[in-house]
Amino acid sequence: MAVGADVCPTTGDPWPDAGPAVPDVRVVRVRADAAPDGADGSAERPFPTIAAALAGASGATRVLLADGEHEAPPRVEGAVTIRGRCAARAILGGPPSTAPVAIEGASSRVELVGVTVRDRGVRIAGATAALRGVVIARATGVSLRVSRSAAVELRDVFLDGTVLGAGVERGGLFVDGGATVDGERVAVRGTHRLGVLSAARVTLRDVTVRGTIRAAATESAQGAIAQSGGSLSLTQAHFEDTIGSAVLVTQAGTTATLSSCVLRRVTPASATSAGSGLTVSRGAVATLRGSLVEAAGGLGVYARDAGTRLELSLSTLRRNGLPATGALEVSSGNGAATVVAGVAITDTAGVALHATGAGASLRATSVRVERVGQDAMGRGARGLLAQEGATLTATDVRVTDVTGVAASAVSKGSRLSLDRVVIAGGGAPSTEPTFPEGVAVAALFGGAVEAARVRVARAHTTGVLAYGAGATVALEGSRVEGVAGRRDRAGHGALAVEGGALTLRGVTVREATGSALNAAGDGSRASVDGVVLEATRAGPTASGALQAQSGGVVEGARVAVRGNATGGVLAVGASRVTLAE
Repeated sequence: MAVGADVCPTTGDPWPDAGPAVPDVRVVRVRADAAPDGADGSAERPFPTIAAALAGASGATRVLLADGEHEAPPRVEGAVTIRGRCAARAILGGPPSTAPVAIEGASSRVELVGVTVRDRGVRIAGATAALRGVVIARATGVSLRVSRSAAVELRDVFLDGTVLGAGVERGGLFVDGGATVDGERVAVRGTHRLGVLSAARVTLRDVTVRGTIRAAATESAQGAIAQSGGSLSLTQAHFEDTIGSAVLVTQAGTTATLSSCVLRRVTPASATSAGSGLTVSRGAVATLRGSLVEAAGGLGVYARDAGTRLELSLSTLRRNGLPATGALEVSSGNGAATVVAGVAITDTAGVALHATGAGASLRATSVRVERVGQDAMGRGARGLLAQEGATLTATDVRVTDVTGVAASAVSKGSRLSLDRVVIAGGGAPSTEPTFPEGVAVAALFGGAVEAARVRVARAHTTGVLAYGAGATVALEGSRVEGVAGRRDRAGHGALAVEGGALTLRGVTVREATGSALNAAGDGSRASVDGVVLEATRAGPTASGALQAQSGGVVEGARVAVRGNATGGVLAVGASRVTLAE
């Protein structure tokens, strides 16, 4: 960013370049140690202050600052350019003040070039302004406030730290009141509570927000917030070391687009909350593409509330959720709709893709999920999870190395749809004491799974599971192989238990340790057609490749049972197996 001492001119000329001569533009010079008597703004008789140089100006004025510290003017209006040689040498200072430098007036056209504004902020209201090569350091409250339909251009601007003041507004760049800001090469560091606020239109490219600071012990310190119908567009933005959320987009009518961005290291605001790389809520709309979200302390990306829309594409989410008590990677909740395409999700603690709450939907296409582990409380991980009435649809998705359950629909009204999904090494056993664990695909407690062209390889305790009354799994044109089981527990290729229901069409189950297909318990049912059960291995207890027990029912047609080291077809107790062909 071209605002430091390394970009200062090395020539002996004590004045900044005046630029080309422009008719009707008055050029004046200011040197802090100049004598006020006889000052006319020439190089020989410069004004001692900026205020003196602007006093009585009736037309466009270009103010050239000598190196050194100058008293900051309280107000700038009209057609004015204030130019220093560089921000490291030309300082607009004076005693620390809670009052910002005010740039105002609907007809004002103001430029600040190559200066540092120190110990105060800048407020631009209603004016057209440009800041180039400018540092605003140690402002009280807000570094740069843009409002009242102002139009501002930022180039090579550094907002360097804020000081807590009595007001409630604190942060780096605040834009509201119908204003517009267009910026490039902007850095925000060490501001309290917030880096960037967009309640109007903000477009920034090559922007860095780093190290936001809490104003109070339990407060958040977000990297950026878009709200109140504002529009935020970020390209090549880098957020690091924020608290609460790196980026929050909230309220109906608010939009945000993030392209080629990095959201890294987000700390939860408190012990009972989770950090988030990107949060979209309350009916807002956001797009994240070509970006990296890493080391968010809880949620990588989170969309919630009715009317909220999130599109996530061509991005990587990595190592999120690790410090949190309950972690999600991509979560769509309570009516929100999320679309995920071309995304890699790796090294997650908790849940990789999560849809929760009535009306919530999450659609994933061409997604890779790798290495999902337990959260900090030791609870089992989930790769794909739909629950509490939500819908999750996965197409061309690969899920590998999940500790717990690789893909599941949990609770009545929840739906998980799988098409061309590969689960490899899924459902590795966790330390979670509750059932289920070590499962590749599961419908639990009234959830429903519909799956086609799915391949399950190397599951641990169960390949496909329907557990509990109302839970259903419909699997078609799929393959389940290599279910390992445990030393104390048989494995199952496909299992309906406690009232769950399985429907298998054109499915092959190979190399399950224990049983390839089992319906166990009153009300549990398996309906099969065109199913092959082969190479079933013996487990720790006696079983059949196809088995019904404790009141379970298996019925269907065109079933092939072959090459098994266990019994072929087995009905135990008040159970029933009815097969044709």
